[in-house]
Amino acid sequence: MKISIAVPVYNREEQIRICLDTLVNQTMDNNDYEIICVNDMSKDKSLDILEEYKEKYSNIRIINREYNSGGASQPRNDAINVAQGKYIFFVDSDDYIGEESLDRMYKFAEESNSDVLVVKYASVNGRGVSKSMFKNGNIAKADILKNNLIHTLKPQKMFRLDFLKENKIFFPIEIKVKEDQVFMLQSYTLAGVISILSDYDYYYLVEHEGDHLGRASVSLQLELTRIAKVMEAIDKGISDKKYKLKLMAAFLNKLFGTEFVKDFYEKKNWKHQKKQEWVTMFGQYLNDFVSEEVDELMEDKYKYKIKYIRENDLDKLIKVGKFEKSISMKDVVNIVDGKIYANYIHEDKYRTFSENIIVNHLNETNHYVENIEYHSEGFRIIGQFCHSLLQSTEQELELVLETRNKTKRITFRNNESDVYSMFDFKINYKDFIFSGNDAVVWDVFIISKYDGNYEVINRIGANKNENIIDTVEITTINSFGQVFEVKPYFTTPHGNLSFDVKL
Repeated sequence: MKISIAVPVYNREEQIRICLDTLVNQTMDNNDYEIICVNDMSKDKSLDILEEYKEKYSNIRIINREYNSGGASQPRNDAINVAQGKYIFFVDSDDYIGEESLDRMYKFAEESNSDVLVVKYASVNGRGVSKSMFKNGNIAKADILKNNLIHTLKPQKMFRLDFLKENKIFFPIEIKVKEDQVFMLQSYTLAGVISILSDYDYYYLVEHEGDHLGRASVSLQLELTRIAKVMEAIDKGISDKKYKLKLMAAFLNKLFGTEFVKDFYEKKNWKHQKKQEWVTMFGQYLNDFVSEEVDELMEDKYKYKIKYIRENDLDKLIKVGKFEKSISMKDVVNIVDGKIYANYIHEDKYRTFSENIIVNHLNETNHYVENIEYHSEGFRIIGQFCHSLLQSTEQELELVLETRNKTKRITFRNNESDVYSMFDFKINYKDFIFSGNDAVVWDVFIISKYDGNYEVINRIGANKNENIIDTVEITTINSFGQVFEVKPYFTTPHGNLSFDVKL
């Protein structure tokens, strides 16, 4: 048996047929895979539908649980225990998969010797899906950090069954929300090989109204238990200390950025007492079990938050968090080692304090291309560049031409010196086209620098004068005895300026 598909089922009479139809109609021979449907005491007609399909398809197995487990963890564990395939693939009963998914997945897992196979998701009805880990194509041996796997912790992936059993990896049944994070971090950190498949829409995540368990229904203690178990999985699964700390920091970044911890101190449905309880609980956990070395590896925008939580200072967290949302240019005090600092001063009859916080993430940049002039020898580009938090009088602007394959980069100084927000670059094609190796696509960027301490680089061209012509004729130049064709164009869909150079 090649693959076991595990499908937890609870009251899915309206969606289960779509799911099952895609599972039984695979390009893989039905004798090579099994579909294990775990009925978690459904109260609707889900079981009747399962029985109907079982009569038609011999590779469908039904497990009827004797009591409702209250979540997907126990049904998935039941499937792990009875599965007969070399691999097990977790599919939710309201989702569906591509027709070629099993064949493609099995082939790649065998070729790569995969313990965990991460497959590309497609979104249905606006369901959020992770994308960053799929931008580099298929990867036989991926890295958790390098390939952003910390941002895909859903369990709809394929696992080598013996790997799960040998390492005693099962879904935690005491956690009802995001319990798959614990399972996934255990799997990631213990896996010898994690692979990524990006060349096909393997799994369709479907958004259904009212499907998800509300956060209000989850106790603070269970949230903390989940976080602690994830961090424990990282601690036990990774032996290299430096990598372990980086992975812990990556998970906390995710936690502070997109989950329960994000701006909890502003939640209107939380009373002050609950906010204080969470700060106390979470802070105590951090101080007892998580090294402050992890804090230093977190994204700068979260550092003050974790600091105040460790100090059990909800009042400061609320005040500085409110200040962060209203920061303007006048609040910025300096730039040190590439970091922009804003100063907050609080004074009242109860306490006085002053805090410098890093605000790089709040500094928005904007550029505008006023005009582009093309001629037989090169081009001229005129426009403006500014920052929301930094004064233009202190910036230096440079234009960068970089090959699409990142092998060559050439920088040009700004010819405009009277107005600091303005740029005026005059570029000769012979300044970047010298040999046959330069007959590639060149992308155009603009860099803004401040005292060598801070710089931002942006693609340029998307925000431009509507009178600028999008279609430009090819120019022929002679450089070092070779004839080149230069074609300026704006990329699709982003509209950035590039030059296609050909011999």
